[in-house]
Amino acid sequence: MRRPARALLGGLRPRVVRAEHEAVVARLRAERDHYSRVLAAATGDAIFTTGADGRITFFNGGAERLLGYSADEVVGRMRGLDLHLPEEIDAAARELGVEPGRAVFLTLADRGAESREWTFVRGDGSHVRVTHTVTPLRDEHGEVVGHVGLAHDITARHRGEQALRKSEQRFRALSEHAPVGILQTDEGGGCWYANARFCEIVGRSEDEVRGDGWLEILRRDDHAGVLDRWAGELGEGRGFDGEFRVTRPDSTTVHVRATAGPIHADAGRAGGFVVTTQDISERVGAQRRLSEQEQLLRNTLENVAFAAVHLDPVGRVVYCNPHLAELLGRTAASVAGLDWFGEIVPPERAWTREAFEQSMRGEVPRPHHENQVVTASGERRVIAWSTIVHHDADGNISGAISLGEDVTERRRDEQRVSHLAYHDDLTGLPNRMSFSDHLVTTVAEAERGEAQIAVLFCDIDAFKLVNDSLGHAAGDELLRHVATRLRAVTRSADMIARQSGDEFLVLVRDSRGSRADVAQLAEALAARIEHAISSPFAIEGNEVVIGVSVGTSVYPDDGRTAEELLHHADAEMYHAKAARQGRRVRERSSDDPARDLELAAALHHAIARGQLVLEYQPIVDLATGRMQNVEALVRWDRGGELVTPGLFLPAAERTGLLTPITHWVVDEAISQLGRWGAVGMSVDVSVNVPPAMLDRHMRDRLIRLAQEHALRRGAITLELVESAMMDDRRLFDHLESLRAAGYRIAIDDFGSGHSSLARIAQLPVDVLKIDRSLIAGICDSPREEAIVRAIIATAEALEADVVAEGIETEGQRAALRDLGVRSGQGYLFARPMPARMVAAAREAA
Repeated sequence: MRRPARALLGGLRPRVVRAEHEAVVARLRAERDHYSRVLAAATGDAIFTTGADGRITFFNGGAERLLGYSADEVVGRMRGLDLHLPEEIDAAARELGVEPGRAVFLTLADRGAESREWTFVRGDGSHVRVTHTVTPLRDEHGEVVGHVGLAHDITARHRGEQALRKSEQRFRALSEHAPVGILQTDEGGGCWYANARFCEIVGRSEDEVRGDGWLEILRRDDHAGVLDRWAGELGEGRGFDGEFRVTRPDSTTVHVRATAGPIHADAGRAGGFVVTTQDISERVGAQRRLSEQEQLLRNTLENVAFAAVHLDPVGRVVYCNPHLAELLGRTAASVAGLDWFGEIVPPERAWTREAFEQSMRGEVPRPHHENQVVTASGERRVIAWSTIVHHDADGNISGAISLGEDVTERRRDEQRVSHLAYHDDLTGLPNRMSFSDHLVTTVAEAERGEAQIAVLFCDIDAFKLVNDSLGHAAGDELLRHVATRLRAVTRSADMIARQSGDEFLVLVRDSRGSRADVAQLAEALAARIEHAISSPFAIEGNEVVIGVSVGTSVYPDDGRTAEELLHHADAEMYHAKAARQGRRVRERSSDDPARDLELAAALHHAIARGQLVLEYQPIVDLATGRMQNVEALVRWDRGGELVTPGLFLPAAERTGLLTPITHWVVDEAISQLGRWGAVGMSVDVSVNVPPAMLDRHMRDRLIRLAQEHALRRGAITLELVESAMMDDRRLFDHLESLRAAGYRIAIDDFGSGHSSLARIAQLPVDVLKIDRSLIAGICDSPREEAIVRAIIATAEALEADVVAEGIETEGQRAALRDLGVRSGQGYLFARPMPARMVAAAREAA
């Protein structure tokens, strides 16, 4: 029985031991897990462990935050060595005399948890400075099975220490090489540092000035003052700036300028002072010599018969003599210290200051010049100055001294003579000679590419009417008013001149723009001039309305010399005058000039007040009498009475009002088309346009109107009088452009002029309107019948329509139908009627 019992007990013992072992292991694992959790939760420092192979086995949260890696990224994947800068590992290996790599940390660990500063490389490549302690991990047998690393972030401290070291090094280097003396004291005023320059200035060694020695070198009569300043200002932590004298060992005196500032310690308290010093002995001596020279100069200037002023380098008055003070109407004391350029008239102030500043820089001095000064009473005096630049003892520019003579009266006399030679007595404008001289000079500038220029030639329309009706005195007054308005609309850079009689010239100069820019400037100025002159003038109690014709020329397109530019502008002016009057320019006196002026003034207001109206005369099919389209005819509603154009257009021609009237007629006709279209009525309208008015401005205006109103093609027919047709290639080009824009072109009063068939054949013509003088004799005169046949044949050759004007009898209608004319207008069918009656007339036909 005993053996089985022992056997039973012997069988249980290993199980008990195993159970105890497993309990110990479980407890150790729990402690290890607890230890791991404690390390992982550590917030301050980075803690990581490595195994025997150097690979990281543990990486706490502090390590994750410090190094930017997660534990999953490094545990079992990276070595502790991989966290370091390679160059630091190499340097440590050389120091320890081991191979680079783990041997460095094994050696450090053997020393017993030695702490060192290292640079770790973070996950994003940036660097962090740490103190790193490596401790070995041993097993139960004492064998090293790994290491524990503890890293503390010292980046901020490290940077601060580096900055402090660099700052100290820089201060020491700067101090030793500084051109000024530098002294540092403690709180009590004792010197603990003096640089070489300070020792050189005072003639002592650094040992001699240490402690209170630097105070002993002061001159006795300066000693008390310096100590008082020190005790007062520096003692309260404020700065110090002053001058004192030092006695050298050889008994010579040195003038020193010192600037001291506190070195603040805790709570803003001054823990010492830094004093910078300069040897100003030479400056003091130079100032003394300068003072002596200035006194000598002042004694001299007090007694000269010229105005004298001494300016410092920034233009302030250092001194003015009694003669200048008297000239200015002030005392010398009140002038001293003033900005001298404030005494100069504003237009000359800028260039005078610039010339002075150039002199102060040593550039191109202007020893002789003139400017105007303003006296205390507000009077302007012209002073001719002779100026010398003043230098100090070191040769540096220190200001200027000017002697001046009052030449006011002399210059006024010269200006009177010059003005009489180069200006027009009546208007005060430059005369033709002055303009020509200036134009020649400006053309030379244009040739050199320094400016773009244009010339405007202006001629007053209807000036002769004013002279004839109101007299020459009224004409002179009108010219003066015209000159005033020209000045008002031109720029200060433009030159205005009176050419002769009622002709004026304007020179436009632009130094910044292109040739196209100056051409636009000239065109805009011409428009402003036309607008300004077209407003009524009050002349000797009469309201006078005139116009102006303006021609332009641009260098070098229209001429390369002054003469060519004037000639071209003159020719353009005559072309413009022809356009304004709707005919070729011809000298013609009115039978009643006063009536023309009266009509012009009334017409000007009629246009502004909307008193012009349009009536429309139907153009019909001669076979059926049905209305095809209408011709717009202008009327003047003068107090309820409609005045026909034959009674007011001649006066409008002579006074330059034909252009605004024509513009109004075209605008109103186009507007009426829109009103008819709004009620579903489609009617074509013919309007009369003087051929001479068809310049590029009128062309562009008509094209713009067609685009803005979206005119259908053929809705507007432009009628041009044959007798006023010009043999001008530009007119043909303008008509082509208008036709392309959708306008139809008609030759009015055809057969009454002297146009050659060759010239007519060149025109882009859509309609030929037979003159009413031929229609009147169509039934009785074989000659008129033959001419009409020729016109019809010409129209067929040109593929143009034919319209007969002035049909008043059935016989004329029948004769024209027999000859093949299909369209016509006249009192036989309808008189001109208001727009509101056109619809009814169309339905009744």
